[in-house]
Amino acid sequence: MRALLHKAFDTGKNILFIGPFFDAKWGRSLVRRLKGKAVCLCYHRVGDTAQQSFLTEGGSPVMDARQLKADILFRKKLGFSFITFEDLRANSTLDPDRPYVILSFDDCFKSNYTIGAAVLAECGVKAVFFQISSIVNSDELLWENEIFWYCRDETGRRRFTELARRVLSDDPQIVCRNGWELAHQPIEFTAYGAVRKLLDAAEESLGGTKTMCELAVSLHPRDQDIIQAVRAGHEIASHGDRHYTRVNVSQELFQKDLETSIQKIKAWTGQAPLTYAYPHGQCIEGDRDICANYFKHVLTVRRGVIDSFSDPLDLPRYYWPGPPKNSMRRKRWLFTGLS
Repeated sequence: MRALLHKAFDTGKNILFIGPFFDAKWGRSLVRRLKGKAVCLCYHRVGDTAQQSFLTEGGSPVMDARQLKADILFRKKLGFSFITFEDLRANSTLDPDRPYVILSFDDCFKSNYTIGAAVLAECGVKAVFFQISSIVNSDELLWENEIFWYCRDETGRRRFTELARRVLSDDPQIVCRNGWELAHQPIEFTAYGAVRKLLDAAEESLGGTKTMCELAVSLHPRDQDIIQAVRAGHEIASHGDRHYTRVNVSQELFQKDLETSIQKIKAWTGQAPLTYAYPHGQCIEGDRDICANYFKHVLTVRRGVIDSFSDPLDLPRYYWPGPPKNSMRRKRWLFTGLS
């Protein structure tokens, strides 16, 4: 009964996003609410192929290029100014009469720099690319994407589950999980060292290394992609080197990962990144102080608006939730940042 009531209430909210009258009302409200403030919007991949569907299943939603363009033009039409965190640092105060958008991409596969950057150029806006530095120039899938590839279908999930239970038999949380849970909670269940042990065993017994290498080459950006993005005025920010989940790595490894990411991005762009987003949105006590030694702006997954009172080392942003169910849901995202 509760689920039915929730669904009915949620469907009822869609009515608020029907027709031009409500569009105009929501548009005026959005601009008024964000004058002198900025909202950071976070997308992931732009464009897709059938071979990349395992990433979509793994929680990396795909934005259609036409939809991305429509979203950008929508906010431009309302009078929003598109800025980066570099702009925010250069101009510490925002015009109280203007609303602002910080458009960002997480993880940053090659499509962000090709399809995505082409849309940005066509619309005349800049964006922030939160780059996982280890995938640049790499012919190996990121460890979590290896898991998603192994668990891309029911057969793969079953085989991966059986292997996990053999290799990590001393972990009771592994034994009681099925393949779907292992795929969608790849590092919630145990430390990274154990995950790596499992993946090494998977590469040996389940195969697929050649296919994964081919996928990695097609998916991952090259350093030249990043250099071109910088020349176009975009900001390259850090999303860590290995995209670890914080709770399962030590402070030493967390800090080393930050430094590795910074060094690589500096080598490509000529300057150390001053913006960072926590991988998986996770942080623990003490991380703020560590990040303060390297960055001026740090992003979380907490939803909210950035203003002059915001803590620069604990900034909110809105995640694009994936393709909307209908046009009203799309409007809910455009007007409220919520799906």
